[in-house]
Amino acid sequence: MSEPGPGEVARFCLACSHQLAETGNPVCPECGTPFDPRDDRTYAGSPESSTARRRRGRWATITAWAAGVCAVVVVVWSFLGMGRDLALLIGIATLPLQLQTLVMLALPGIPIRRRTRVAGLLALLAFVLTIHTDWPFRLAFALRRSALEAHAATVLDGTRPARELDRWIGGLHFRAITLKDERVGFQLTGDDGGGEFLVFIDPNRLENPAWIWHNPNWEQNLGGGWYRVYED
Repeated sequence: MSEPGPGEVARFCLACSHQLAETGNPVCPECGTPFDPRDDRTYAGSPESSTARRRRGRWATITAWAAGVCAVVVVVWSFLGMGRDLALLIGIATLPLQLQTLVMLALPGIPIRRRTRVAGLLALLAFVLTIHTDWPFRLAFALRRSALEAHAATVLDGTRPARELDRWIGGLHFRAITLKDERVGFQLTGDDGGGEFLVFIDPNRLENPAWIWHNPNWEQNLGGGWYRVYED
């Protein structure tokens, strides 16, 4: 590798760190990557900076793929009934990683394919929205609402027992289904000491209930007599 001549700017290929020369054909003689001698964003000033840039690009690509995997896992987990409290804890615990991923994928100076960058940012957005809004669970509930209401009706009219264990309804698994004071609780998480429930209160039986469920930590109104609660 020859040293640049007097007045010649040192340029090195961003793709392979090979030294570039000002010729009529502005491409790397080693790997064929094009560059523009007038644009210092298309080449590096030293082999070390070229290598470091490629390293940042590889790490950003890995980060984008990791964001995609995490998003898929969390979306599926939420769709299957992930606990709301656990989701918030995951969001808090991974906040530094979320910010790092956002910075690496958003900075234009880090070399990464456009589609990989966009896919990574969309995956990060899906992850954050799932953690904070739990939209996959709301979708799962909406898709299974009619089956759940039909099941709740049979519990309320006495056709089914007041307590059932380990029950699947429309693809959602419930640890227990319990009738308490005209309220049907579909237990998603926890045990006999408490957990997360889908609670149905028939508006025709209790139009304005004074309370939703026994000893709740929080309540979320899903509409139509349905609530999501956490029994403490």
